[in-house]
Amino acid sequence: MFVSHWPELREAEKAFDARQFASAEGALSRILAKDDSVFEARLYRALARLYLGKLQEAKEDTSFCCKIRPNDSVAWMLQGEVELEVQEFEASYQSFSEAIRLEKDNGRALFGMAKAAVALGKTREASDLLEEALQFDRDFVLAQCFSRLLRMPS
Repeated sequence: MFVSHWPELREAEKAFDARQFASAEGALSRILAKDDSVFEARLYRALARLYLGKLQEAKEDTSFCCKIRPNDSVAWMLQGEVELEVQEFEASYQSFSEAIRLEKDNGRALFGMAKAAVALGKTREASDLLEEALQFDRDFVLAQCFSRLLRMPS
């Protein structure tokens, strides 16, 4: 099953590397037209669609991924990112929470959850989440800045 999709998967990978997200979306959609059960194709198509600003379509893909693989932290994290973009902050917060429950050391999910927390007015929690994200990835320079800003007195 997976091997039969190798040419399209390789095409999508090259398109992602070249930041040609429309081409990646096309290759992944061709895979899904043949076999809609290829989880990786749907997950990466959601990412391509997120980058393309096709947020409703990205949300449909991430929702499908979370339903068929509820223990996949990347699917939940990506769903949280899409929900952030469409300003569904409570849903985003919950999706990131699920991603972190499944993978405790996911700095990207912690950072995303912090952004959702800020949008929900939970600034102290956001600051704590950003600090935690830094424990896993010191390159979250943005997280360092936000954390310091959130701790400043108003």
